[in-house]
Amino acid sequence: METAKSRGLIARYIAGLMTGIEPKSAPGKVLSGWLRGQSRLVGLDFDKVTTVVTASGKIRKARAGDKPLSAKAWGQLRAALENADITDAVSTRIPMANLQHFADAMSLQPLESKVFAFVFHCSCEDAFDALCDQLVATRMIDSVGVIGAAIGESQTEIWQSLTAGPLASLGLITSYGHGAGQFSYSLPYRLRRALLPPNEGIQAIERALMGTPLSTDLDWADFEHLAPQRDFMARLLSGAAATKQRGVNILLYGPPGTGKTELCKMLTAKAGLSLFGIGESDEDGDEPDRYDRLADLRLAERLAMRRGQAALLFDEMEDILQNDVRMSYGGGRLRRAGSKVFMNRTLEGNRVPVFWTANSLQEFDPAFLRRMSFIAEIKLPPLATRRQLWRKALEAHGVSLAPEEVTSLSRRHRVGPGVINTATRSVAVADGACADIDFVVEAMTKLIDGEGRRKRDSEGSVRFEVELANADIDLSKLQASLSREEAPRDFSICCHGPPGTGKSAFVRQLAAEMGVDVLEKRGSDLLSKWVGGTEELIAEAFAEAREDERFLIIDEADSLLWGRGAAERSWEVSMVNELLLAMETHDQPFACTTNQMAQIDAAALRRFTFKVKFGFMSNAQVRSAFLRFFGFEAPAMIGRISSLTPGDFAVVAKKLKFLTAKADEDADASAAASRAEEILRLLEQEVAVKPAADRKIGFTLTA
Repeated sequence: METAKSRGLIARYIAGLMTGIEPKSAPGKVLSGWLRGQSRLVGLDFDKVTTVVTASGKIRKARAGDKPLSAKAWGQLRAALENADITDAVSTRIPMANLQHFADAMSLQPLESKVFAFVFHCSCEDAFDALCDQLVATRMIDSVGVIGAAIGESQTEIWQSLTAGPLASLGLITSYGHGAGQFSYSLPYRLRRALLPPNEGIQAIERALMGTPLSTDLDWADFEHLAPQRDFMARLLSGAAATKQRGVNILLYGPPGTGKTELCKMLTAKAGLSLFGIGESDEDGDEPDRYDRLADLRLAERLAMRRGQAALLFDEMEDILQNDVRMSYGGGRLRRAGSKVFMNRTLEGNRVPVFWTANSLQEFDPAFLRRMSFIAEIKLPPLATRRQLWRKALEAHGVSLAPEEVTSLSRRHRVGPGVINTATRSVAVADGACADIDFVVEAMTKLIDGEGRRKRDSEGSVRFEVELANADIDLSKLQASLSREEAPRDFSICCHGPPGTGKSAFVRQLAAEMGVDVLEKRGSDLLSKWVGGTEELIAEAFAEAREDERFLIIDEADSLLWGRGAAERSWEVSMVNELLLAMETHDQPFACTTNQMAQIDAAALRRFTFKVKFGFMSNAQVRSAFLRFFGFEAPAMIGRISSLTPGDFAVVAKKLKFLTAKADEDADASAAASRAEEILRLLEQEVAVKPAADRKIGFTLTA
């Protein structure tokens, strides 16, 4: 352990202890025994100092062992200790100056400064700490009594300073029990280290305790999707710093990786302030608990206030919640944030702005949240911002991707700055490629919120090719019109037709061309077993799409939009009514797909801006699809198969991956006819399993 080597100061403390202790008492024997073995620590010769001259002129040395000192030897020893030189080394001068600087910065009272200095020296010198332990072990003096005797102050006042003042509230002195045989107070290791050389002066102490200001590699424009919240928080932060307003607390919440911490850094930089993260480790550099983090907050606040032009970041605010759980009035599970009064005072009295971040607010008491100056939900960035973040991260980590690959990454992965940067760094270290980025992102998002699995499922769908879609409207023109930058976004589309004709794929392709993210729901996602539950899920889906400016797609919408004339229960009507009302007020793109157009409520059909019918492929499209999926021209017999869709070709192509051996792929032309017959047979099987109503009757003429 590091030592201050402050021989004179420790000597003065021991002299104070000797003042109220009899040499023949148990504590007296402990003191004399300790001084006999540690005389060099206090800078004196024990045998010389304790040698006395009797009235008769005889020289009498102190007896060895645990024999008590005579009263005269005791007095001589105390006098020598009182006269010890306290400026004997630079290693003493610097800590003493640091103690004074720190006490001034913390606004400690004289008594608090004396108590703090004593515990500091006790914590820095193992031998002196052992002496205090031995004194307490005699059970004739407790820890507060040791401090009081050493510094010559009232034990009552010392106890008050240790329990009700900044020494405790700022975590400057740690108490770890009051059992026999142990001195109960120490300085946290991090604070102890900050006050010792090579640190000299309050600036060096601040750096050791608060670290360097946090910085970000992101730009102001990277948070353009949060412009209203971002701009207001910047003004709030600047105003608080200019007016020295108390109780300014800004809470940012949202899923992991959305950039909450980076936004805090950006806001402070914009306001010309320095941002310091607090409470990230305990006194030993380990994981902090609730007490450690709140004590660090108060300590950092004092230092930041003295420093000026600073703000603090309390990341992962959930740490202040206690483990006990209670039920809220709404039935949700809330965890207490300790004493309400204590936390309210903390939020109302901070003298520098504090950022708080959390992944969710569900467990927080609303009374606690009301004390925040501003609360902002940090959502995942939109496509355009993600493209910019990917490009910046790839460039920073030296990963080279073509522009179209960057755009594809942005579309495939709806993630935030944290995930983007972490995934890119991991792939760069592993010397990987674009496929590795997909692998890393999907693994991360699946663990964070299960989103990775949903993304993988979505990307497994048939890739849309407009040339293979047989619709009653020119899809290319419709897509070009709706994806114009100046085109309005409050439109709706109902895509109807047999399964596999490309309805869902077209809508996803349209969203990609428009540069907006998709919020895809199946009809089953929105159906609830509870009365009123379906209506609530429908409202939430539209609200989420509206807030995030996403393209809402509901697959298999016929389960939600069936004709109300055939309804037998009230909830069947209210469910359709809720969806119709949501459609009328929705200001973002919305699409439904259905295989059962005849069952859709007539009022719902009137509300769709576009109704697009997808049919079976024409003969020319069938031949084109055969060439694209299988790599050679379709045989003439393909014309005998009707009711084919792009989905049928995709399924057969997938089957062939399992049914065709490598040798078959490399076979000569004589085997090609056999392979073509096998493909035709598989396509016929796909058509055969379709309901009769979905199949054309008769043969298709070949052209």
